[in-house]
Amino acid sequence: MIEQLGQDYFAYTPILFSNIMQEKKRAHVAEVQIAPIIPTRTSTPIFHDEFLRDGPIDLNKWEFLEGTGENGWGTHQQQYYTRNVDKNAHCEGNRLIIEARRDTYKGSKYTSARLRSKQTFLYGKLEVRAKLPSAKGTWSSFVLLPANCTYGKAMWPENGEINLVSLLGSNPTMIRSSVCTKSNNPLRDNIPINMAEVPDANTQFKTYTLLWSPDQIEMFVRLNDTDSYDRRILLWEKLNRDWTFWPFDQRFHLEIYLGVGGDVAGNEIDDDKFPQQLEIASVRFEEWNI
Repeated sequence: MIEQLGQDYFAYTPILFSNIMQEKKRAHVAEVQIAPIIPTRTSTPIFHDEFLRDGPIDLNKWEFLEGTGENGWGTHQQQYYTRNVDKNAHCEGNRLIIEARRDTYKGSKYTSARLRSKQTFLYGKLEVRAKLPSAKGTWSSFVLLPANCTYGKAMWPENGEINLVSLLGSNPTMIRSSVCTKSNNPLRDNIPINMAEVPDANTQFKTYTLLWSPDQIEMFVRLNDTDSYDRRILLWEKLNRDWTFWPFDQRFHLEIYLGVGGDVAGNEIDDDKFPQQLEIASVRFEEWNI
């Protein structure tokens, strides 16, 4: 039996492009462990990477997103995302390692990497197995963003965002899952987000799962490999709502990044703990046969 956590709202002051966001309301913390994830549809594996090599990432599967983005990727992040396979993104010991470093580069005081899947996804099961960094000022995330501007005039937030995992080094045992839409986003102070406490998220690999169907999105974490159940963090349902609440009927890319500083992570950065690593053991997607 699955416990119905439902949706909760996590309010920010409307200053996405100014000062650090302040949490005006604590997000719901998912505390109940639930039954196994049992998909009710058949599926076809369409993407997997277990990083079973040492050296550069597989550029047939991933591409680098470089630079500082617009306004520091929208939140005044302080790092420069590079494609440096020696320092910022490489495969080692059957893991993908994204490393944030204190390196002055092109006007930024930090470097890191941001990867985007070349494969796009729609309806299915995404699993990411990862160990997350913990230094104050870091922001690690696995987020799905739209491949096309299907709705409205802007990619974000009109066309949606599915944030499977987000972790801030300032609160390193609390992972966050959320969605953004035109009707629910930080600019409107009503982003749907839930949190789950994972005390060893920074020292042990955990499996994070997205189940995405035409009528709902669910996000889970498995706390222990020996468990036969997963904890659901967030449920977002289409119900009878229009695209402003549910733009999730189009294809999305997966992006993986490790940011430093800015409005979300905060600019109190624990430099003494750098470099910091985001380690990924596997990424898999099975597409529902719908």
